Amino acid sequence: MIIVGRTDLKSGLILAAISIVSIGYALSLPQGITKMGVLQPGVFPLFISLGLLLCSLILALQGYKGAKEQDMVAEQFNLKGFLQNKSFLLIVGIFLYFTVVIFLGFLISTLIAVFISVHFIFKHKLFQSVCITLIISFGTYFVFQSFLNINLPKGMFSAGFIQ
Repeated sequence: MIIVGRTDLKSGLILAAISIVSIGYALSLPQGITKMGVLQPGVFPLFISLGLLLCSLILALQGYKGAKEQDMVAEQFNLKGFLQNKSFLLIVGIFLYFTVVIFLGFLISTLIAVFISVHFIFKHKLFQSVCITLIISFGTYFVFQSFLNINLPKGMFSAGFIQ
């Protein structure tokens, strides 16, 4: 059994954990200002992560203060309901995407991730899902490769059909 109180308390604690991970990642990036007055790549993520931590701790504190003893109820953990939560599935999908993109490459991973998101999570029809997937995936690939001149991960299947 899990004792649950207000949603604010739970949300605040989850967001605090996410912000701590983000702070750790941001600190691994270069910090400070260059001689030319340009911010290093780690400054902005660090500020955003610290802001998220502050706001999530405030939210958790408000949830803790608002949860009175009579508001606390014992509730069974519902795994099926938790796994059907679209927000949770989307977050897990994003983490899986960033893990898989290294192996499969940007284009294949993006095609799979966008199709799963559009068709299964947002419940579009098959034809619409395929059209949206192709437009987003190839459009993003084209913009990054052509206009921004950024090489995206090719993955282990880099046959060179799109360069």
